[in-house]
Amino acid sequence: MNGHDDDSSQRRRQPASEVFVGEPNLADYLKFRDRHPHADVPVTYLITLENLAHLQDDMEQFGVHYLELMGIADGDVRCIDAVALKLIRALVSRGELSAAGVSHVQSRNQGIQDSLVNYLIMISLQSCNAQNVPPPPSLVMLLMDRLGGFAPDRYIQSKLAANKERAVWIAAQMLRAGDTISFRKIAALLNVQPSITVAFFEVF
Repeated sequence: MNGHDDDSSQRRRQPASEVFVGEPNLADYLKFRDRHPHADVPVTYLITLENLAHLQDDMEQFGVHYLELMGIADGDVRCIDAVALKLIRALVSRGELSAAGVSHVQSRNQGIQDSLVNYLIMISLQSCNAQNVPPPPSLVMLLMDRLGGFAPDRYIQSKLAANKERAVWIAAQMLRAGDTISFRKIAALLNVQPSITVAFFEVF
């Protein structure tokens, strides 16, 4: 022993009850981590038999059974994966109803509600954290969809910037070869619309 706090040498699990009074919040969590930078705090307040039993009726209509909910509580990755896939299927079905012209799908209980999907995601994430298991890809995909989709603004901006740099480089190579700059050729190489390529050069 070197006299240092255990937190400085290894991550250790700290009961959430020692960190939060009532429901967790970011401010209390940050204060705790400032005091114990290496502590590991699994937050599991949503994983209770009462919460999961209350979900049973709502989830059965989407093919999620009680034993699968219990599996989520136990950190069973197969159950977490299966439920996430069923949630994705329910969201796709809801989207198809909306695309077909059905209005107020959620309010009329004709499709799964966002609040229910988000609740199951939170429970699944808490379970993965508590049981030290990685979230399955289906849960990651579901979470990405909930956080803003698969083409977030920052990603689009980064992709546009990269394509602009490539477009300028291609145009420079055309000029070096004695060719006329062709926005259509550049667009084809970048797999984008010609109008986008034109916009890249409007500032020049």
